[in-house]
Amino acid sequence: SVFVGSAAIANGAVAVPTGAVTINDTFSGANTASGDTFAVLGGSTVTINVPNTTAFGFAVGAAPVLNATGTALANAALSPTGDVTINNGTNNTAITAAATVFTNGARTVSLTGLASAGGGSIIADVNSFANAALTAVGVSALATVNLTNVGGVVSIDSNAITNLNITNSLKASATTAGPVFVGIAAGPGFTAIPAHTLNLNLNNTVAGTGVLDATATQIVVTTSGTAADTIGLGGPAVTNLT
Repeated sequence: SVFVGSAAIANGAVAVPTGAVTINDTFSGANTASGDTFAVLGGSTVTINVPNTTAFGFAVGAAPVLNATGTALANAALSPTGDVTINNGTNNTAITAAATVFTNGARTVSLTGLASAGGGSIIADVNSFANAALTAVGVSALATVNLTNVGGVVSIDSNAITNLNITNSLKASATTAGPVFVGIAAGPGFTAIPAHTLNLNLNNTVAGTGVLDATATQIVVTTSGTAADTIGLGGPAVTNLT
């Protein structure tokens, strides 16, 4: 397993990298043969490459915690300030790892080869978290999420989300988590995502792929490659689907 950064060292100080973090795990094995777990705290851009696929999890950043006065985050330094990319193999069709990603300045998060039959993956911008006054603690930057060969449930929470790209949504079978289902909504403790337009790009999708956006008023869909005959799209605030 690989762990980068520490929430606290002996004197209580935070010890995390401030520059780019790149992990290349070239273990010998194939299709979930690895038991490696990956965790990164801090950093600017974070890139994790696992060519042969791990069956265990990825954790980048940390769930937001307010300071004593409730006016700012106490642990903002634990979440990366740059884009996050996780490549867990490329064409895996078995149940593999999920990822939990908290960002603090990233504009794009890209996940490849992830699937979970359990809790699924979580992507959140910590600046969307609510302060003591119940307004956003900061200005969210996470606008784009790319999901390639990802299966199971993926939850996205960012007040800046505008683009979702789904490519090769994992095929459903007895050995997979099923096609990807994306939920875009505020999680516990986070502020409501403002009304927005979601640009949804679908490339080689399979039946059962779904996207539910809690606050989008418009979803603009672009398709390429093979299109499934049944895809679930919508949200309670959607008034225009194109």
